[in-house]
Amino acid sequence: MGKSYAEKMKARSGKGSANGRSDKRVSGASKKDKDNEKFPYAPVIVIGVILVLLFSSLALYLVQNPEQDDSGNGTGDDDGNGSNGPIDSKLQYLTVSIESLDGGMIDLQRYTGKVIIIDMFATWCEPCHLQMQELIEVEDSYSASDLVILSVDTDLQERANQVREFRALYPEADWIFALSNQRFNEYFSARSIPTMFVLDRSGVIIDTHVGVTSAEDLGQQISSLI
Repeated sequence: MGKSYAEKMKARSGKGSANGRSDKRVSGASKKDKDNEKFPYAPVIVIGVILVLLFSSLALYLVQNPEQDDSGNGTGDDDGNGSNGPIDSKLQYLTVSIESLDGGMIDLQRYTGKVIIIDMFATWCEPCHLQMQELIEVEDSYSASDLVILSVDTDLQERANQVREFRALYPEADWIFALSNQRFNEYFSARSIPTMFVLDRSGVIIDTHVGVTSAEDLGQQISSLI
């Protein structure tokens, strides 16, 4: 028995609808496959970007925070005093700089290894003139490798030209003359002058002489230290 026109149309409509759904699913899957084919390395690119950002951050940190050496002073190892190592806290006076009459700044540290006599004087001091004569005799008795004499003007009001005039009176006095300063005077206090400080080869102050001291007395002490 033949189908009516209505039944034929209904059958065609159902078949088209089923095919329509099937075609849509196939179309969606096909689009996804095409996207994967278009961007096959997308995950790798994302990971690469993250790694680049991490390494960039690390490089920036290292630039802003350079490494220091074990001493905590960067790459430098000079303590500014020309020394080869730290100075005992009890001997800090060795690093105090004073102005040499011959120009430049000097400190006692450079003379360690020798006996040092520090003669604190002033140009207006009459007994200081007498002490010069005694020191000339002492200096003549010892070699420069064993003994160093420094005559330091303790009067902070005096100037280099005044000390030069004083030294010119004693041409035999070819040792070091210098101008003191407040810090040096604190370490080598002289309530009356002349006052002399005797330092051993290690730079330790072992004796203080107040007033004019004879070359003989100084000589005995120096000989015991050399």
